[in-house]
Amino acid sequence: MSRNARGLPTRREDAKGKAVAYQYDKAIRLVALTNENDATYRFAYDDADRLIEEKRIDNLTRRFSYNLGGHLTQVEEIGYGEKGEQPRRSTHLERDPIGRLLARLNDDARQDYAYDDGDRLLSIERKPTDTGRKLGVTAEKTDFAHELWAIM
Repeated sequence: MSRNARGLPTRREDAKGKAVAYQYDKAIRLVALTNENDATYRFAYDDADRLIEEKRIDNLTRRFSYNLGGHLTQVEEIGYGEKGEQPRRSTHLERDPIGRLLARLNDDARQDYAYDDGDRLLSIERKPTDTGRKLGVTAEKTDFAHELWAIM
């Protein structure tokens, strides 16, 4: 493993000699990661050092939005097809005043998150939209239990 003067990894090589390279900007943020197949992921940040864009090797671009508290509120995904089409998917995240995730919404479904008084996740409930039902998305609820010893 090679590191820069700040101790951050700049290159890692596996036993077969395949390398992964890391590039950073002046603010010491990861801006590019080149994998073993020489394909590069690229990252962009806002002035508050939050990730605002990721360009993946599969031509998918993901854009991230945040609220004033710095919590993620939206993920926009833009694909690039072989025929020039640009399919889009937007996911909105609803949060309470202290930043807990309350709901995750997209075209397919709404997922609601419930917590107990100790801020432990109790359940996640998925409710499909009309579009989601047409795609075969079904309603589902996952409940979580917490051990008494973990509460103390």
